[in-house]
Amino acid sequence: MPHEIAGEVIGTIIEVAGHVVTSLGSEAKPRRRGWQSYLSLAVVLIGALLLLLWWLGVFAG
Repeated sequence: MPHEIAGEVIGTIIEVAGHVVTSLGSEAKPRRRGWQSYLSLAVVLIGALLLLLWWLGVFAG
């Protein structure tokens, strides 16, 4: 069903975002995070939000 597929995709995106956050916190050298790491996290989160909005629009309406 499309509902289950969308749920799995959203879950996967959230899981990937969790891995990104974990990898950002487990760097070998204590250094400042570059803007690229924040940009990649923002892209993942925005993608998850857009997918959620699309899912709500398709299945709620």
